[in-house]
This record gives sequence, structure tokens and C-alpha cells, in this order.
Amino acid sequence: MSQLNEASGIAVSAYNPGVIWTHNDDGDDQRIFAFNTNGVLLAVGYTGVILSDVEDMALGRGPMEGLTYLYLGDIGGAGQPNELRNAVKVLRMPEQTISLAWTNNPQAFGFGAETFTLQYPDGSFDAETLMLDPISGDVLIATKQNGGTRLYRANLNGALNGSTLEMQFVTTLPFASPSGGSISADGSRIALRRENAAQVWTRCPGESIAQAFGRPPQTIPVVGAPTEPNGEAIAFLPDGTGYVTISDASPGTSLPFPPIHFFPLACIQTTLITQHPQSADVEPGAHVQFTVEATGTNLTYQWRFQDTAIPGATTATLILANVQLTNAGSYNVMVSGDGGFVFSSPAMLSVRVHPPLILTQPQSTLAATGSTVQLSVAVQGSAPFTYLWSRNNRALPATGATLSLPNVQKANAGKYRVVVSNSAGKVTSAFAQLKVLNPPVMVIQPQPRTATAGSKITLRAKAQGSPPLRYQWLFNGAPLTGATKPQLILKGVQPIQSGHYSVMASNAVGVATSASAEVIVP
Repeated sequence: MSQLNEASGIAVSAYNPGVIWTHNDDGDDQRIFAFNTNGVLLAVGYTGVILSDVEDMALGRGPMEGLTYLYLGDIGGAGQPNELRNAVKVLRMPEQTISLAWTNNPQAFGFGAETFTLQYPDGSFDAETLMLDPISGDVLIATKQNGGTRLYRANLNGALNGSTLEMQFVTTLPFASPSGGSISADGSRIALRRENAAQVWTRCPGESIAQAFGRPPQTIPVVGAPTEPNGEAIAFLPDGTGYVTISDASPGTSLPFPPIHFFPLACIQTTLITQHPQSADVEPGAHVQFTVEATGTNLTYQWRFQDTAIPGATTATLILANVQLTNAGSYNVMVSGDGGFVFSSPAMLSVRVHPPLILTQPQSTLAATGSTVQLSVAVQGSAPFTYLWSRNNRALPATGATLSLPNVQKANAGKYRVVVSNSAGKVTSAFAQLKVLNPPVMVIQPQPRTATAGSKITLRAKAQGSPPLRYQWLFNGAPLTGATKPQLILKGVQPIQSGHYSVMASNAVGVATSASAEVIVP
């Protein structure tokens, strides 16, 4: 271990159980060390590639099925202007077979390393974190300077040795200045660390790396300074039950070798649904409640309708008020927690559909010319309804329960009806007859008269309008019994009959009142 004087990255082998890989930082000839879990050196591998600042490493799949590969990240900024680089190098080499029996005679071997140059698409950066996504096969690099923590990706599958690839920006990370990172072998957890802090993010099935970093992390322990000075690296155990860290242990410290620390990873309770929401069959206008019960930690909920998230529906209970046919369909809920996420089984909401039934028919109407007429229908059944009005069996551009006809004329007269329909059927109303009549208009007014007592007086008036016209004479504003003709004859008049006479003409759509005629009997 005396050769390991500035450890920077770490990886735990699944291919060689009990073997841990690490490497030195800048200034070395790029050796890779294999040692057992007690820190005893087993082997030293040589890459044969001149690099400048190797900061991290990862283990995972590569181009050949059945093999695991070591990925070495020459991604640091040491020796560069402002310690920033616009391109980095990543080495990929098949993992060698290591024997735990080599403790007394460490072996040396050469790696057949492939070299890839990865360019940043948008600037120059310093980085210390290299990870491998076991799901997509992407190489991931997390920067730590010049614009915060940014994550980039490149996929080496199919790339030729010595080729140059442009990386793609993935997301901005919610963790400042990471010095190391790791993704679990099943891809379900992502860890980042710096000297005195580390966090792990849960990645649910089907999620991208960016989506996983969008949820709150769990803080996990590291030893930190001064016991673990310049602690840079972190790696998951192959079975995901824990992780290891290692110190930089740069020259100048009092430690004889970099300490290695093992941590069990706290068991995270798997998110499980114990009671699924139940389907419902209701009448329109009912209130419906869907409920889910789940176990896990830090649970959150998102209800969905027809596989689309319902805004604001983020509790264990979904309440739907006054449901209509538009609410019918499939509902489920996604429950997320520290132990992943799970979807409930769908709950079907059925809203019973009743065909329309007319309760109130449109009524036949006599209307005055120029007036506004409204024909209405009242129905029961399952909304929404559609309405199709017609006159004399010709469709009208009216689509509501009430047909409004302003300023009606003779041309509007006819037989009206409406067809009401919904998804369950339709019904046709009875005909409503609209007749448009002219209201009375006085064309001859009664004239004032002066007569001697005992003489006869005749008052004449005439109205025009749609028949039949009815007349009613008034004396000082009060109806005269039997005075219902266009002319009023008063025989043998007496002074008591002096006063004001007028006449009202009426028909089915209106009333007209004449001017007042004064009769004087001295």
C-alpha cells in the first residue's frame, strides 16, 4: 500500500469478490491498484497511457457481453489554465482476474486500455466525479467549477478506440463540488460525496438520471476530516447493501496509507400499496372518493386520470365532486417514497347514462310583431345534452335548451320543435305553434262633444290590428257595462254623464287606449 499515496477513485469488484480497485491522483504513472478488503495489496495494473489528472473510476458493462470493465477518468484540471478543461479522457479496460492469494506476492500486469476523448459542448470545467449508468451504459461526468455542478453524458458503446465524442448536458446537480460518485449495480441508487458530506438519490424504474436527481436525496455518513483527509471517492458494494470510501491521503499527512471505510446502507423500506382504490358506479352529480393505502417512508402521491397527472391531486385520497360523464374513466395513483415508486391498479369510474326525457314541452305562443319570443324545453337524464331546434322541420342555429327569437315578424311564424340527445339516446319534443300578430293601433280617436240635456251623443273610435279586436269604453277611467263596440251611443244624456270618455282596443297580443274625449252636458 506504500505505493498508494494519493488515492482518488475507488470501485468494488463483483467479478473478483473481495477485491477493491483504486488509483492515484495526478503525478503518478497511472497505475491501478487491486487490494483486498483488509487493505493488502494484491496487484498493480499499468494502463500504458500518459494522462494528466485521473480523478475517479467506475466498474460496469462494456462492449463484450459477460465481461466487466474498468473506466478511468482523466477529468481533473491539474496543470491546466485555471484548472479547467474543455475536453477530458476516459480509459476503458476489461477487468483482470485477481487472486486473493497474492497477498504475499503482488502481481503486476498491463491493461489493454482503450482511450476516448470526451468534449464538453458548452465550456471548460474541472471535474472529479466519473460514474457509469448500468441501465443506459452512459459514462457520466459531474463538474465542480465554472457554473456550479453540471452533469454530462456520453455513450461509448460502438465508439472506436481513440475516437472523440461530444458529451451531452444532462442536468444541474443539487450537490455542490462533488469529489466522487457512484451508481449502484442495479441503477436504483446514485451517490455523490465531497470531503465531509454525502447524499444518495433513489432512482425509480423507468426513470432517467435527471429525473432521479429531481427528488429529495437521503444524507448518508462519511468519516470526513480529519480522520479521512481530502476524502474524495465513494463506491457502492456490488450487492447494494453498503458502500466504501477512501481518503486522498496526499503526501504531507501523518497517515501511512489511505484509510478505507465501509458503511452499511440503511435499509430503505420498499414502497408498497396495501389497499388499492376501488372502482365506483354512480349517478351524475354524485361525489366520489378514491383512497389508496401504502407503506414506505417519505411517501408522496400523484393521482392520474387516463394516465395523465391531475394537478393538485397529491394526497392519499382523491375527491371528485359533482361528477359528470366527462369524469368517467380510469383513475390510478403513483405512490413514491425512499423505497421507489409504484402505481396502483386502475379504479374505473362509471357514471350512469340516462337517456333524455322531456319534462316540459315548448309551448305554443301568440306574439306581437317586433317582440322577443323564447321557446324552452326542460329535460331530465344524463348531461351533457345536445339540442337541435327546427322550424317547419328546417334546422335552426340554436343549440341550447331555450330558443330566443328577437324582433319576430310574420316570417317567423310556424311550427317549432327540438330534438334533445345524449350518448344514451334522443327524444323529440311536441310541436309548438308560433303565431305572430299585429297589436292594436288606434286609427280613429273619439272627439269631444257638447250636448243639451235629453239629446243623443255618438262617440266613434277605430283600431287596426290582427283580429279579433275587442273594445271596451271607459267613463272617467272606469269600464262602462255593455260598451264593447267601436262606437258609443248615449241617449237622453243628462248633466251627470258629463266627463271624460275613452276606449280600449285589444287582441291576443296587445292593448291600445284612445285619447280621452270630454263630453259636456250643461
